[in-house]
Amino acid sequence: MKLSKLTLPAALVGAAAFLTMPRTSNGYVLLGVSLNASSTGFQVDQSSFTDAASNNNVAADANFPGATGAAMSCWKAAAEWASQKRAGNGNGDPSQNGGLGNGGSNFDFMYEGVANSAGGGTSCVISAGGFLGGGVFAVTGPSNNGWSITFDNSSNNGWNWVDGPGNETGGQSTDIQGIAAHEIGHALGLGHSADGNATMYAFTSQTGSYNLRTIETDDTNGEAAIYGTLGVSKPAITAISGNNFIGGVITITGTNFSSTGNEVWFTKNYAGATSGGPPAPVMQTGVSSSNGGTTINVTVPANSATGEVIVRQSGALSQSTKSAPFPLTILAGPPTPIITSFSPNPIQIIASPIPTLTINGIKFTGATSVQIGSATYSGSHITVLNDTAITVKFMPPPNEAGSVNVTVTGPSGTSPVLAETINLPAGNILQADPINPASGANVTFYYGTPAAGDYPLVAYSSCISPLPVPPYFTLSIGGCGDLNFLDLGNPTGANGIASQTVTVPSTFHGIAILQFIRYNPSLPYPLPVSNLSIINVP
Repeated sequence: MKLSKLTLPAALVGAAAFLTMPRTSNGYVLLGVSLNASSTGFQVDQSSFTDAASNNNVAADANFPGATGAAMSCWKAAAEWASQKRAGNGNGDPSQNGGLGNGGSNFDFMYEGVANSAGGGTSCVISAGGFLGGGVFAVTGPSNNGWSITFDNSSNNGWNWVDGPGNETGGQSTDIQGIAAHEIGHALGLGHSADGNATMYAFTSQTGSYNLRTIETDDTNGEAAIYGTLGVSKPAITAISGNNFIGGVITITGTNFSSTGNEVWFTKNYAGATSGGPPAPVMQTGVSSSNGGTTINVTVPANSATGEVIVRQSGALSQSTKSAPFPLTILAGPPTPIITSFSPNPIQIIASPIPTLTINGIKFTGATSVQIGSATYSGSHITVLNDTAITVKFMPPPNEAGSVNVTVTGPSGTSPVLAETINLPAGNILQADPINPASGANVTFYYGTPAAGDYPLVAYSSCISPLPVPPYFTLSIGGCGDLNFLDLGNPTGANGIASQTVTVPSTFHGIAILQFIRYNPSLPYPLPVSNLSIINVP
């Protein structure tokens, strides 16, 4: 609850005379105005607030991202009338830490950024203009289809508007947020209350303007009389996570989302221009939810801007089918690369031909490496196809199989992790790297089997001619009188792969054809063999 407001000496807070309005037993007065559910967006002509102290609050507030000065003050004032606590925590206003958002009805405004003019009478813009009359702080022109609010910033009254965030009233200083909270009540359809403690009371002093920030029971009763008490089925957003940039996918967590047909509203990027009418958001339509109506995954649309997100349930548009707005910062692009998918998924850890993984995502231009588990691929092992795709050649094969974390590193940093499924070899696979080694150079043989713990016996020859060695196995190479066996000796590991590096004899030139025999005591005879692998020594 706020402190008692001083009423004398006092100034008129709104332009509408309240004596002719219908009164209630509670004290609040109804103007006969009820804003349409499609007319709840608003803007602030921040540059029209020209007093030195009206735009000097530049401290960032996570609950009001991107806003400063008078724009933030007016945004906070609108948030006070919201159906639920701001961002679930009610933070953002030092006068009521943890308590911002006291409306408790079905109504919610949506912030649509700054404007560059006052617009028309239904533009839903808060601005500062000239002389409005002696002792008048501000005036509001309400209607069902929109409204306008104008603050008096003339020298006649000399109000000296201040933007907070704390109590800066004193002398001729007057709190923007407090007066805006009162005027927004008019926009909602409330007249001047007879309750002297209500924000909608007709009179206040400059020092008392700070106390108008917190709406009182009489104010909330009046709002509920117009828009209904907060319904149990009204959707609510409790958290937003994910890739908060244009084209990224965010996850909205909350309650009471429709299973299909939701709309997700984003603050529109008006680029500082006045909308010319009640500002409309950018919408993603036909959005489904999961987990019993508690989770929505949605792409951030083009032309959206830092501000707020609302989820609207399927069915007829009404105040009760829209959630309270939740703050969201929108970035022009990802700060680092983002991986969105893999192809194929799953992929074999080793195969013939050598497997190639395509990584899909955003901001891959200039990528320098790909990390797959504990293996790093760079240089000729990766190919950046464009800003959204990279290919990785599995040579050497990855060190792990199963669910393996993958990241991409580029000039702006390293991407968040995304897991790819890497399967054990589907058969007996032999690969050599490089396939064109020089005489006297090293070559590494990688052999993979469908299980760990297998032993290979590698045979090589300079020609292909089937050589039966019954009854144990049959090789598909040999017949030239130069068949040789190389016992690599290392069993396959947990990833189904073993390797060994050997040196090509300095006197050897030409082709060598290789194949391995897979041995395991549990395997029946004849023992299985691998594919043929060929190296060519210049």
